[in-house]
Amino acid sequence: MLKIRIVIFLVVAANYCYSQSSSLQRYERRKIFSAYEVVVGGGLLKNSGYQMQYFVPKYGYSVGVGAYHTFTNSFDLNVRLTYDLKGSRAEEYSGPPPSHPSNPVTSSYVIESNFNYLTLTALPTFAVGLKKNILLGGGFYYSFLRQYKIQESDVLSNGQVTTSSSSYKYPKLNGQSDMGICAFIGYKFKLIKTSTGAVQFFFNRSIQDVDDPIAGWQRHKSFMLMFSASLPNR
Repeated sequence: MLKIRIVIFLVVAANYCYSQSSSLQRYERRKIFSAYEVVVGGGLLKNSGYQMQYFVPKYGYSVGVGAYHTFTNSFDLNVRLTYDLKGSRAEEYSGPPPSHPSNPVTSSYVIESNFNYLTLTALPTFAVGLKKNILLGGGFYYSFLRQYKIQESDVLSNGQVTTSSSSYKYPKLNGQSDMGICAFIGYKFKLIKTSTGAVQFFFNRSIQDVDDPIAGWQRHKSFMLMFSASLPNR
């Protein structure tokens, strides 16, 4: 009888402690969005594609908002809506390609493309470590092309640069959407009062071709450093 009473006492005590320590977590899990965030970041774009041997890194950026849904103390689903600059830069120093008009004094030929996307990203996120401040995760994104610009440049042997560019808003081109996968590692820390900050290093890779009418087909690939500030929905 004494053993039964001890077991009952331990079960009741454990249940009471759990209800006290996790009441806030259960309250947050009942909401669709447990927290909201603002995100901004930048990094290097290094695409693959038709002229991959001529591609060099260029800079891109991402800025937007997001929200979290808390499932457990160690697992959240993060969704983000961002405005992104993607693209590529191809440089050829041995003269223009065959499709480009020959110029005997051309020392280099450059094609630079800027693709502006509206991107929706889903990121399952795991918090690990003793303080749950190490972030690990990955996910999937889908992007809608809003505008693109392509610029061709000839750098002559005398240093003169001649350029021509084409810019299109809401384009109707083959590959106007983009989709891909991403993975990240990050660190979470406290900001002011109840707000939380995070720094994340992302690798993003497209799984769909985008058709650049001048540089040819390519797939986006980027290495981004992202910063976020989030506020719980209480």
